[in-house]
Amino acid sequence: MCRKNTYILASYEICSPYHLLMNWTFTITGLVILTGSIGLHQFWPHKQKTKIATALLIIFGISYSISGIVPADLHFLWHTLSSFPGMIVQIPALLIIGTSIWKARPKLALWTFFCSSVTTISLLLILLLPLFYELPGGLLQRILYGVVYLWMTVTAVVLWRKEYINVKDTPSKYTSRKI
Repeated sequence: MCRKNTYILASYEICSPYHLLMNWTFTITGLVILTGSIGLHQFWPHKQKTKIATALLIIFGISYSISGIVPADLHFLWHTLSSFPGMIVQIPALLIIGTSIWKARPKLALWTFFCSSVTTISLLLILLLPLFYELPGGLLQRILYGVVYLWMTVTAVVLWRKEYINVKDTPSKYTSRKI
């Protein structure tokens, strides 16, 4: 499916032969992010700030899903309005989580700050697209969203692996092994 003037901001020809697959991918990925946000919440310090960060990541997941349910080529305004929160909310969410885990998990906090920086730079470059139209807008948008998915995946693996090692090394009340 190739058309010109598909989007208000893109007068050039855009081709998406797998648009249906992409829309489903956005929807499912958003639901995975929503679920992952809830699953990772247990690893954060129990503070009001981390509840807010989790809520922001849930909003990010919902926004990501809606962008697949309401594609831009079908209804640009509703697509834009529903996906706009997902361009912003992950930045404060990652900053809150990074500062909350800094003392307990400094390496993970640095990873979180790095991801927050990448998504912030991507957003700033997207905002500059009207001035520098030669910037790769689609790629910047994928980076903006993809960084959160990558952060969540790496963070989950690190935390679950660490949790598994901690549980494995803790003696059960049913063993005679003393540590």
